Amino acid sequence: MLENVFTWLKNHSFEIFGAVTGLFSVYFSIRRSFLVWLLGMLSSAIFIYVYFSTRFYAGSILQLYYVFLCFYGLYLWKIQKKEDRIVVSNIPRKKLFISLIILLLATTFLGLFLKFYTDSPIPIPDAFTTVASFIASWMLAKKFIEQWFVWLIVDAISVGMFISQGLYATAMLFAIYFLMGCFGYLEWKKELLRFASQQ
Repeated sequence: MLENVFTWLKNHSFEIFGAVTGLFSVYFSIRRSFLVWLLGMLSSAIFIYVYFSTRFYAGSILQLYYVFLCFYGLYLWKIQKKEDRIVVSNIPRKKLFISLIILLLATTFLGLFLKFYTDSPIPIPDAFTTVASFIASWMLAKKFIEQWFVWLIVDAISVGMFISQGLYATAMLFAIYFLMGCFGYLEWKKELLRFASQQ
């Protein structure tokens, strides 16, 4: 039994390392620290390989997007810090509406592509979580508090996805992400209310 555990740990060491760096990335996201972007780059680079090797093709593309987004987020937060305006805010209604339309259309097209042109085992959930994560990542860079709601939905669906494919360390990671997301929302809500009270 113990030998099987060590064998599993050895065979999934890359996935586990990516999961650990991902957890620290979310922690620093809650703290609104620049380290979220640095650790995010590392974790995403690892999961490009993990996802591709398990046929989560849309997820692999998403992780590649994360790597580039981390540079953008780091640059944006650095500018905000220089201008002393790193603040949490609500997403404008127009941008929220556009985001929902993009989510619906992009999920439909990507899901159909994955279903008919790849061997993806779960094309629709893979497509939805990928598109939703694109949107949530952009919202994180902009510091819109609603990004936490999107992440919570993505995390909940992802747990089931990864369990179905035997990626238990990644499934556990997303379960922890879900719990951290709840805490993250509460922390950002406090910051939003604090900023509003100063206006």
